Amino acid sequence: MRGDRVVIITDATDSGARHLAQDLNDRAVLVTPRDLSRPGWTYRPDPGERRAMTTDGELGVGDIAVVVTRLGAVFETQLLHVTPIDRSYVAAEMTAFLRAWLDGLPIPVVDPPTTSSLSGTLWSSEQWSQQCASIGLSFAPLRRSIPAATSSSSEAVDGRRVHVAGRHVHRVGSVSDAEIDAARALADATRVHHIALTLSADRFVVTAVSTRADLDDPAIRGFYLRSLDDLSIGAGAFP
Repeated sequence: MRGDRVVIITDATDSGARHLAQDLNDRAVLVTPRDLSRPGWTYRPDPGERRAMTTDGELGVGDIAVVVTRLGAVFETQLLHVTPIDRSYVAAEMTAFLRAWLDGLPIPVVDPPTTSSLSGTLWSSEQWSQQCASIGLSFAPLRRSIPAATSSSSEAVDGRRVHVAGRHVHRVGSVSDAEIDAARALADATRVHHIALTLSADRFVVTAVSTRADLDDPAIRGFYLRSLDDLSIGAGAFP
């Protein structure tokens, strides 16, 4: 039987993750890079035998319902408890360990690590533009400048947004069913749990894509929490 704990792997400065943990009450376990220095973390080839050491004590994979990863990598600036000369090495080792520890877990991981990030897809606007094109979705033209900056065309006004997480939807502004279907199709194609599309004010054109939920926003946090509840009970399980 699967446990009920929700492990949130994040940075100590992530206020949205703290708000989510408060909403989850006793189910939540926050894990920051500092916690990775606790003795007791165990990696085994069999994912079911891996163990974590947290502020709540030792957790086995069988104690966990869902893992939420909001940490792209471990950085030196997050390891102030480590001797300065060792921080670069320790950060690289922690990142590699977490990538291995998260890989292949028999429980939902939102989102599983990739070669570029511990928290799923970490793509540029150009890459998202390509992904949108692959499913027939229009993406606003992009412009690059020096100093570095990315902007979309002047027609792509940030006026509407649609969030999709599992079977749940959160709309900002007037968003059509077709645009919701497109967001779901993009989430399915890229194998992410949550996706947010920013849409042109007056046309069915994507101007930006994000997979990171703004958990400081209570409305988004409530919608996101409902999607985690589905994963916890096995409904709409994330692949």
